[in-house]
Amino acid sequence: MVKYHDALLLFGVAFHEMLGHGSGKIFTETSKSNFNFDRNLKNPLDGKPITSWYKENESFMNRFGGAGCNCSSYEECRAELVALHFSSIREAWEVLIPELAEQHEELMRLSWIGMIKAGLRSLKNYSIESKKWQQAHAMSRYVILQCLLEVPGLINIKIFTAKDGKDDLLLEVNESIIREKGVPHLSDFLLKIQIYKTIGDAEKGGALYEKYSKVGELEEKYREIIVERDLPRRLEIHGTLKKD
Repeated sequence: MVKYHDALLLFGVAFHEMLGHGSGKIFTETSKSNFNFDRNLKNPLDGKPITSWYKENESFMNRFGGAGCNCSSYEECRAELVALHFSSIREAWEVLIPELAEQHEELMRLSWIGMIKAGLRSLKNYSIESKKWQQAHAMSRYVILQCLLEVPGLINIKIFTAKDGKDDLLLEVNESIIREKGVPHLSDFLLKIQIYKTIGDAEKGGALYEKYSKVGELEEKYREIIVERDLPRRLEIHGTLKKD
């Protein structure tokens, strides 16, 4: 992962910002009986006609926020999902980093492992006292982790006793089933997140996001261990610095 750090960062940020935040139409009734979408479209989640959309002066933030959803985290999650989805597509690597296109399978696996690890470590940003998330990106990565934990055999998190006698965590990821089972599951989740935003279905979208963002007793134990084991941020010093 260290070897490809810069490439993974470039790919993740580029697709997160450009095709994550930079895409996703909002279906709106722009004026009375005038719509910015084809009314004959069917909802891909149930095959039925579109029955929900935004009114002229409505936005994603006030529609979903008014329903109690953490809009910032929801949107960050959608963008993270887009980047992770595209990491599984060779053509995306060929366009952005063509010199590494031959290594796209390895890069995809590293992207997924990095996200899964980030999802677990994000528990540092959850407040036990208030039972609330304190950072939108952290919450979004935890939601993705919870989604991927539904894939049988993909992720295993163990609590064990380390040599110092204290609890520690072991995170295992079955790389061999990421493409076969992980990618379809994540893509299905992305579709739901996007469609609910597109049609303004704050009730279903908010409920879905709330479901995956919950932190239970086991996750609180994970958090306790992560905080206990957390190291100070690495400090980079110029190589020629000398102490008098």
